Amino acid sequence: MTTQRYDLDFMSDRALDAGRVPTASERSILRLAREALLAADAVVVHIGGKAGRLGEAIIGTAFLEGTLQTLAYTSRQHTPVTIIVDESIAELVSAAEYRARYWAEIDVIVAAPDDVDRAGAASYASASARNILELDFHAEHDGMPYLEIEQADEKIGVVAGNDAVKHTSR
Repeated sequence: MTTQRYDLDFMSDRALDAGRVPTASERSILRLAREALLAADAVVVHIGGKAGRLGEAIIGTAFLEGTLQTLAYTSRQHTPVTIIVDESIAELVSAAEYRARYWAEIDVIVAAPDDVDRAGAASYASASARNILELDFHAEHDGMPYLEIEQADEKIGVVAGNDAVKHTSR
């Protein structure tokens, strides 16, 4: 397996300066992330916070809402979505509410952060999924966002780290 990692710190610069034009290299990285989104046949989102802090959980659910809206906007409705939430905030995330608001193929799994880190969030996706987009919005994974491309067995996967995106192909 080969892995390539790209820092997405330029996204912070863009947020601070809406007129900032991305470089050719930055546009290339954004294209890779877009391709991962469009190729995904399953999405796994990991949310939670350090020691179950409510504020971090709220921010994580905001990222989750944005993710679901992005999937809908890009005509990816009905893509199976697995939401992994910390035990400490499980009561804040209702699979039934997300299914009613978006689509039926949304599942919520409650897990300890250490279990997710050990197994890898992509392992929570359906076994039939071949291209998995993993979004890591868990507050314990501090740092600037990054995009990671994994290539194994002639398949390409993408992973984005803290407040990150990860796409893995099986």
